[in-house]
Amino acid sequence: MIGTRAPVPASPGQSSRHATTAFLALAVALSLLTVFAITSVDYLATSDGPERVFAGTMLNHLHDTGRGYDRFLTANPTLTDLGFEFAFARFEPWWGWRTAYQVVLCLLALLWAWGVVALAACFGPQRRWWGLLGFGSALQWSFYMGQYSSEMGTALGFLVLAWAFRRPARSRIDRVGLAALLLLQAMVHAFTAILTGCVLLIHGVLAAPPKQRVRVLGGLVASGLPAASIALLTLLQHLANAGAARVNYPPIPLWQRLVLLGRGFVSGPWWRAWPLVALAAWGMSRCLRGRGHGLDARERSLAIAGLGLTACAVLLPLHTHNWEFFCVRFTPFGVVFLSMLVAPVVASRPARLLVVAAIAVYSTSALLWSWHHHRRIRAASADLVAAFSAPLERHGLRLPLPLEPPPGEDPDEWRRDIPYVTTDGHMGALFAIEQGGVPAVSFAGLTGQLQRWREPPETWMPPRPARGFEWQLWEPAVEADPQLRAAGLNHYLSYAAPYEDVILHLRARDADVLRQRGFVIDFLQGDFMVARFRGCAFSVTVPALATGPVSALVSAGWAPSRRATFADVIPAGEPARTVRIAGSPCGNTWVRILYDMDGNGAPSHGDRTCLGAVADGYLFHRVEPREGGDSLVCEPGPPLLAPEATTPP
Repeated sequence: MIGTRAPVPASPGQSSRHATTAFLALAVALSLLTVFAITSVDYLATSDGPERVFAGTMLNHLHDTGRGYDRFLTANPTLTDLGFEFAFARFEPWWGWRTAYQVVLCLLALLWAWGVVALAACFGPQRRWWGLLGFGSALQWSFYMGQYSSEMGTALGFLVLAWAFRRPARSRIDRVGLAALLLLQAMVHAFTAILTGCVLLIHGVLAAPPKQRVRVLGGLVASGLPAASIALLTLLQHLANAGAARVNYPPIPLWQRLVLLGRGFVSGPWWRAWPLVALAAWGMSRCLRGRGHGLDARERSLAIAGLGLTACAVLLPLHTHNWEFFCVRFTPFGVVFLSMLVAPVVASRPARLLVVAAIAVYSTSALLWSWHHHRRIRAASADLVAAFSAPLERHGLRLPLPLEPPPGEDPDEWRRDIPYVTTDGHMGALFAIEQGGVPAVSFAGLTGQLQRWREPPETWMPPRPARGFEWQLWEPAVEADPQLRAAGLNHYLSYAAPYEDVILHLRARDADVLRQRGFVIDFLQGDFMVARFRGCAFSVTVPALATGPVSALVSAGWAPSRRATFADVIPAGEPARTVRIAGSPCGNTWVRILYDMDGNGAPSHGDRTCLGAVADGYLFHRVEPREGGDSLVCEPGPPLLAPEATTPP
């Protein structure tokens, strides 16, 4: 038409600038959404998270008066697993632990997201768009499991590889820079530095000309020596702690380890958990289909590492003897590496816009799901938050007893939105942060932790239930039988007597049981309570046998549980002796007094019992809260017929 001019096509430089501007705008928008998902809700630390926050708090307040930390704990020098705690400790004095926690979580999530972006950008401007999926995977399984330093170390690994791919370690400055980055990563988390170092060695072999391969590998080994030293020391610590107590999880089948590629990485509903795994499968098929032809050295190194690490994630056990959730540690590296192998975003403008839109929609939806998940868990845990925020002051040893399923979560840990994650499993650490005292269930003393017990806990700490104890009360058979539940409840409450207080996640109606047993409840809201044990004074009188001097074995416990909470020995030759039963509850209890006729120091056939005792020697008594205390006199009775208890705990 007259008077019109044909549009001038944009130059390649202009198109590139526009694409870069659009990419950065989308990345910044997703960064802001990531921060919003974390900070718009008073996010509650889950699984190991409270222990990490407590360790960071202890760095600043170990010797504060009024907290009691240094009565039981001391600093534990360590060289690794420091990322979250050290960052948290820098901010906590300025803003308090809650704000500092949110700030460090934001930094962690953004470090992950931009680490994936940096790694994707190594392969050109068309493939950097795939890196935006890092925002959708930032709030992942390890984030909710409280494995903050592990996720931080993995993100640093992506940045180290991006550095190495762009700047091969040929000059001295490059080698020093690489050594510094690997050392930093090893201090954050040694295991992630080991995996990163393996990828660097593979890349060195593939990228270097044959005649220079030895020299290149020598330079990489030299750069990795400081980080390798930390990894070696950490391994030796793990071996030294090989006998540490762990939960005896049953092994899981292969299909569950396959499912954990999605559910144990990004987690959440299927549309959130599996797209990145599907992208990795696409990248793996591209690599296998062409047998690596057409891939450069960087891509081939990621292909080899990705295939190997994904195989480890699938084939290795979920738990090893001294490392829980072991196979899942390989998944983030393996899946992200393989996803880097996908073809560039297509050149056709409509198709390219469609792919970019799909990436943006996925990451936005994944972050909004996290925001909704945070709100749901926070609302379900309102009573827990109120409990650890209560104005109580403690200085001694505290016993957390979460006897109900985690708030807002399914009792079956596999069926939860994020498998294995709990909201109350380490709640004692939150109470210690807010109210003082030290929880008996703690990471103190485990390999790589920043705190340890002043003395070996087995030499002084009162008994406490083994980890995983609470699962027994969730079984349908126990739920349906009031007597079984009462027996289990009394069994676990019987551990509370020696502690300054007990922190309970328990049904509100069970508060009456606590009061009847002699607890003073300092806080009660919903299903969370904080109580101190007072009990009822109780003593037994044990007369000497007329037939001759014989020692007497005295034990007692909370009926109907048969766990002994008290034990003493009256030496032979003493006249009648009155024994005060320490830690005695009010209400139903039992005593077992055995005259050791054969002198073997253990219950056996022929030992004399008290009149009124059942066949296995247990004498049941209801302790009343009398002034001056309740008492019982053992009249020597018939011989013991059943040395062992006939009723299980």
